[in-house]
Amino acid sequence: MSNIELFDLEPKTSDFLADVVQGLQASPKTIPPKYFYDERGSALFDQICELDEYYPTRTETAILDQFSDDINDALPEQCLLLEYGSGSSIKIHKILESSAKIKTYIPLDISKEHLLNAAEAIAASYPKLTVKAVCADYTEDKIKTLDPGVNDERVIFFPGSTIGNLNKGDARNLLDTAREFLRVGGLFILGIDLIKDRRTLLQAYNDQDGVTAEFNLNMLSRINRELKGDFELDQFRHEAIFNEDLGRIEMHLFSKVNQTVRIMDQSFHFRENESIHTENSQKFRVHDFLEFAGHSGFKERKIFTDEKETFAVLMLEAKAD
Repeated sequence: MSNIELFDLEPKTSDFLADVVQGLQASPKTIPPKYFYDERGSALFDQICELDEYYPTRTETAILDQFSDDINDALPEQCLLLEYGSGSSIKIHKILESSAKIKTYIPLDISKEHLLNAAEAIAASYPKLTVKAVCADYTEDKIKTLDPGVNDERVIFFPGSTIGNLNKGDARNLLDTAREFLRVGGLFILGIDLIKDRRTLLQAYNDQDGVTAEFNLNMLSRINRELKGDFELDQFRHEAIFNEDLGRIEMHLFSKVNQTVRIMDQSFHFRENESIHTENSQKFRVHDFLEFAGHSGFKERKIFTDEKETFAVLMLEAKAD
């Protein structure tokens, strides 16, 4: 991987432990969703994206296919593209294939091995492209110190409606950080999942093959492996529910029995049917999101949606201060 430059800002194990302990001591119990993404979790999420029930990936991919020329036309002539939460870097192909304007690609992901494998594949597919991989949590403030060492015009790509996994404060911080990274006129291209019928939403996060359940439970496997936990996975069950008041899907792991779990030298008691809240997936209305992003210094450039308006890819422009 000598052709890949790596900026390693990977969170420390001590951060993982502190977040898990704090979350399991809270009421209700919770664990940040960023800890889904070890190598196994990242591979499972790739499987989720291929499921029939999971509409967001194929819908967003179709939008990127349909409007690839429009996106390319909007890009500056020579640019650097930073992708938050790049994962397997699958969707970026839709942009790279239609544009020679991107000179530097910076995939940013929390799972180092997955990141490097994807970065190497991109570099092999686009030999004229400079690839600089960043292992980091894109919600952390230290992203603000990222210096790509390139003076090209900047673009950020954030697909998958991943911004919907963040609480309102973290989403605000991400938008503020993105605006700080971009120059005036810089583009922020991101996907948002739109509000739709309850049945479609619930099926997408409770697939019949159980891949999402395995993905959710893998977080407990990771805690067992990396933090010396003793979770018995068959004593927890996955369920995604729709919180209508807040307009979001919530992922939970429910304890099947009264039990006590140890992590390192600490114990955590679970009542029967008590849950660990592991992730939110916020569903948006376009005008509401545009108003929210406006407070961070962004304005609408272009909006792309599918025919049924189930998903949207927004192109936002960084405004002058």
